[in-house]
Amino acid sequence: MVLFLSYSVRGASQKAEESKSTMRNLKQGNVLNSGISTLEYIAQALRKEIKKYPFVDFFNSDTILVFIPKSSLPIPGML
Repeated sequence: MVLFLSYSVRGASQKAEESKSTMRNLKQGNVLNSGISTLEYIAQALRKEIKKYPFVDFFNSDTILVFIPKSSLPIPGML
């Protein structure tokens, strides 16, 4: 299994709380203290680490990412 980020649904440890905070910041489009959005921060971090992962070839200048939440029911024609 390859993980870049993981989200802790349960738990009260510091790591679990950090993952929940990151998820909230991402979903709400929050800007971090550094002045960049959470999404941009994650994108920059992934860009730095991408060569470590087996899916590196999926990302090039023509790639479009489509976020599809697993927790909602699919709607016909939503893509």
